[in-house]
Amino acid sequence: MSTERELILLCRTRIEQILSWGDSSLWTNSDFELLSDKIFEKTTVRLSISTLKRIWGKVKYDNSPTAATLNALANFLDYASWRDFESENHKAGVAASVEQSEPAGVSSGAAPKKTSRVLVRALTMIAVLVASTVLVLLLVKGRSPHRFDPALAVFTHREVTDDLPNSVVFEYDVSSYDADSAFIQQNWDPMRREKVSLEGKQHTSVYYEPGYFQAKLIVNDTIVRQDVVWIKTKGWKGLIDAGKTPIYLSDENTKLGDKLGFTSAILREKWESPVFTGREASLQNVRDLNADVASFNFETLLRNTSTAEESVCRRVFITLLTTEMAIIVPLTTKGCSSEVSILTTNGWTSGKENDLSAFGCEFKELEKLNIAIKDSVLNISLNDNVIFTEKQGRPNGKLVGVRVAFEGAGEMLYAKMNDKLIE
Repeated sequence: MSTERELILLCRTRIEQILSWGDSSLWTNSDFELLSDKIFEKTTVRLSISTLKRIWGKVKYDNSPTAATLNALANFLDYASWRDFESENHKAGVAASVEQSEPAGVSSGAAPKKTSRVLVRALTMIAVLVASTVLVLLLVKGRSPHRFDPALAVFTHREVTDDLPNSVVFEYDVSSYDADSAFIQQNWDPMRREKVSLEGKQHTSVYYEPGYFQAKLIVNDTIVRQDVVWIKTKGWKGLIDAGKTPIYLSDENTKLGDKLGFTSAILREKWESPVFTGREASLQNVRDLNADVASFNFETLLRNTSTAEESVCRRVFITLLTTEMAIIVPLTTKGCSSEVSILTTNGWTSGKENDLSAFGCEFKELEKLNIAIKDSVLNISLNDNVIFTEKQGRPNGKLVGVRVAFEGAGEMLYAKMNDKLIE
């Protein structure tokens, strides 16, 4: 029977095997930054560098990792949850892993014979000599044994305007590396990756949507440097989904009396279709909201105004952008609650595996939604009734934007952060 500690060690070993970065005792802060990114790209859960260092024993910490942390690590290894990882490996996994790591001819069941111990010592000496030789050869070539040294790269940027769209000029230098290829990736999405010259110094990229992005400089398949690209808006900006390049709406087209939003008429014109299912129109306000993720209270009054013929589920997605990740809260018609999910600082909660029917709305009137974190507890309220509560692991970072997306037509009377109107 394996202990949690043994299972965590096994999980670490499996991740190290996937990464092929060499001895984890040699990993630096940059390696844990890269690992955090890789986990986020695959699981959409952001584990902090300090959390990963605790898992790998770089920082002393007596408490057990949170369930959210363990689930994220298991997800990275393609398990549905830590419970699944534990179930598969609890009885035989750790023992099998240890047995497979032993040299041939050595049994883990009985005490090894003298000749076996001699063989183990000999094989160990050979392994040490081979590893030392490889290390020396790699260092002679000016390269780390498990990655490209981030200190040798240059990666900075500047925006050319304060409006949308916004071109960004990246300054980079990867000439110190013996590399086959280099890329600049706009954000977490690998589809936003563009190949750049190994001898080049500048590359420009267009950001069509506002947001808080971690741009990445990639050499071969290794992320060597990152730089935050914060594309802000001047107040609320209306965008309509149109593929890679959104359609921008003027303030006149998003002002609906004392509200902001989108009419069915304007969407039918822009999308050239009377059906809005699967299409989004969003109001976005990206800037410093002077609020910390650890303690905030967001409130909005809104509704989806599409008909059932225009949008079957009439979804609304409220996204709070942070410097670490995002918090996403959905609203939908009552019959479609199975199809939505919530993203918190702990990760995703799916309507397929949890009862999220409380997020169902009639949308006959404006719906009052509150999202708040206090004392590490997230509370989501709809019309002053708490519909979701969850203890957050370690909420950190700052709030840097709000995105309200309607599947089809919709309207918002206001949005507030800590009782202050977001304008």
